[in-house]
This record gives sequence, C-alpha cells and structure tokens, in this order.
Amino acid sequence: MLRTLFILLLLPGILTAQQTITTPNWDAWNFLMGEWKGEGGGDPGQGTGTFSFAPDLDYTILTRKNHTVYPAAKNRPAFSHDDLMTIYQTGNTTRAIYFDNEGHTINYTVEFSQDSNAVIFLSDLSPSTPRFRLTYTKVEVGTVRITFDIAPPGKPEDFSQYLEGIARRTRCVLTDNPEQTEYTAVEIFDPKRDAAKDISDAIVEATKSNRRIILDVGGNWCVWCRRLDSLFKANEDIADFMHKNYVVVKINFSKENENEKVLSQYPEIKGYPHLFVLEKDGKLLHSQDTGDLESGKGHSREKVFEFLKKWAPGSSTSHDEFEMKNGDTTYTMKKYYFCLLKKGQKRDQDSLTTAKIQEGHLAHINKLAKEGKVVIAGPFDGDNEYRGILVFDVISQDEVEKLEGEDPAVKSGRLSMEIYPWWAAKGSKLP
Repeated sequence: MLRTLFILLLLPGILTAQQTITTPNWDAWNFLMGEWKGEGGGDPGQGTGTFSFAPDLDYTILTRKNHTVYPAAKNRPAFSHDDLMTIYQTGNTTRAIYFDNEGHTINYTVEFSQDSNAVIFLSDLSPSTPRFRLTYTKVEVGTVRITFDIAPPGKPEDFSQYLEGIARRTRCVLTDNPEQTEYTAVEIFDPKRDAAKDISDAIVEATKSNRRIILDVGGNWCVWCRRLDSLFKANEDIADFMHKNYVVVKINFSKENENEKVLSQYPEIKGYPHLFVLEKDGKLLHSQDTGDLESGKGHSREKVFEFLKKWAPGSSTSHDEFEMKNGDTTYTMKKYYFCLLKKGQKRDQDSLTTAKIQEGHLAHINKLAKEGKVVIAGPFDGDNEYRGILVFDVISQDEVEKLEGEDPAVKSGRLSMEIYPWWAAKGSKLP
C-alpha cells in the first residue's frame, strides 16, 4: 500500500519531466476576452445575460461561462440558462466541449473566419441529432454580435437561426501579455468608476482610432437616459455609426457620485442625459442639451442621427461643410446661423425692469458662448432698429430659435430676432 502511494505521488513529477508543454497561442481570441453583457432574442424569447471568456490552467485552455435570464412570457414561466465551455487545442485543431444546466453536452470544432473577425463553433456530425453553429462576430472593439443556428437531424448544412444578440464588453482580460491593455468602452453609469481616468483612456483610444469622444452624462435613475439608450438599441445603423466615429464614455451623475470635479471642467448641465463632444485630444467641441433631440416621449431618430453626423470626424463631407479652393489655399466652408437682434414690440418696461432684462440677456449670451453654441456676439452702435448680432454654431435653425427664445430680452418682447443660414470659412478669426 505504501509503495503504491509513493508511486502515485511521484507520477505527476515523472509526467512533467517527460513532457514539454507548449502553451497555445490565443492572441486571435483577444477580441472576445473579458466579461460581457448582452441581450437578444429568438425562439426562446427575449433575454438578457452575461458571459465571459478567459484563459485558464496556465493559458493551456480557455473557458467560457454564460448566464442568461428569460423573463416570464405567455404560457411560459421565467427561467435561466447556465453553461460552461472549455476550449482547447489538439494538434493544429481547436476544439471545445460544452455543458449546461439542462444536461446537454456538445463537442465543437472551432475555426476563425478568413478576416479573423468571427469565431465559429460547429458541432460534430451525428445522423440522429441536430447540428449546432455558434458564431461570435466582432462589430468593433468591445462589441460582438452573437448568432446560434440549428440544423435538423439528417440535414447538417440546413441551418436556421435560433438566437441572435448583441453584447458589449464590461471588462477586458487579454490572453497573452498581462501588461498589455485593450480599450473597453464605458457603457454603463457606474458611481464607482474613476471618470477622470475613463476620459483619459478615451483620449488615448480616440487618438489611436482617429475618432472623437462623446461624454454621455447621466445615471441609472434617469428615465430619459434609458430612453436614449433604447433608441440606440432599436436603431442599429445609428449605434454602428456612433461607435465607428466616437469613443463613448458614460459619466455617472447620481447621489452616490456626482463627479463634481470632472464635470466642473465643462459647461453647465441643465438636464440629463447631457452629451459633450470632445476632439480626440480632449478639447471640448460642443455641449448638447438632449432636450433639443427629443420628440414626444422619446428622442427623435432623425435629430440624434443628424447630431452624430454633424460632429463626426471628417464631417466636411456633410451638407453643413464643403471645401473651397482659392489659389493655393483650400478653405473649409461651414454653415453657421446669423441672428439679427431687432427692437421688439414691447419696450415700455421701467428702468429697473429693463436693467434686469439686460443683465439676464448678457448672462444668456455668455452661457451660450461658454457652451460653444455662440461664436460671435456684439451690439450695433447707435439707437437703430437693429440692436446686435449673434452667430450660432449649432445643428439647425430650429435649435437657434429655441435657444434664443430663452433669452430674457426676447421672452420679454424687448428684442425680436431674424435668423439666416450663413457660410463662412471654418476657423475664421476677426483681426
């Protein structure tokens, strides 16, 4: 008995001495590594869940863990699904074995698409059972599309879609160098996050990918924040455009953490959600009140898309900008809005009221200038019908009318306005 035990204790050391273990190269899997949150639907109904891909056993295998919750539906109670998959390499082939809480075991062969942007799990052939195909496709860094297809017994290539979903990474874990980092978009309002570091990381990523940055300020308590998120989920083309052109960073504002120090660097916020557009180097380009993007009980698809297109990098190809060559100089011509302020119909206020209106008028202009919405402002000389000008850098004439309609001098009737689209060379400065 003691001799047998001694042999068993020696066996692991003997095996280690006899074998040279080669660690597989999992670099191609980096776009999937980490923790993910997603949602989707199909034959089982709509569901939400989390999953993870991570190296294990000293990088000799990968493990995928998945948890999905399906709420109660007609004629079906709520239920959850959990599964575990181990991915391993044998020779030049990558294989996987799958287990779930319903008692299924599935063996897969794993391959990448030719462009390496998708990984496909294809179950082994069996004449008496269905065949399964699970695909993860990279949409962009930090976002994947998931499809699960089933072929009936005896028809191994006749696949039909059973499930489809979109997932976004919440934490990144790379497979090769623990010191290597890959940017993960901040797509949840989290009071525990370091907002300053998130913005700093976004600047690095935006510089690498030549994108701009959107700071989405709000909180999980905010109904309109959820409505804006719902618009992106329901309009895949808008979401794809946004993520291709912007690094999106959600900045939490809540009782737990108002991020006062970070947000004090930006213009005042009147309501939530609020969007700040930054250049890739972090410079503020635009402050957007999302109230201007609303329509009814949600946000206007057209207004949101127009906003994203207007501030996307290289947007000189849009209808609001064009290039004009004059000799050896090429100018980018941009559409602004020229607002003429005129004497209004009601100018009979007493001197004290007039002074208060004028004070509010100047404060309003200063506020718009600080937000980058007014780029030129000034009065005319003399007591003429026309009192001054404002040049707006905003999305539309409707926005000008709304913003200037909030001016105390306009609201009181002391001033009225005329608005004209106006083209000027982008970056022009007065001498």
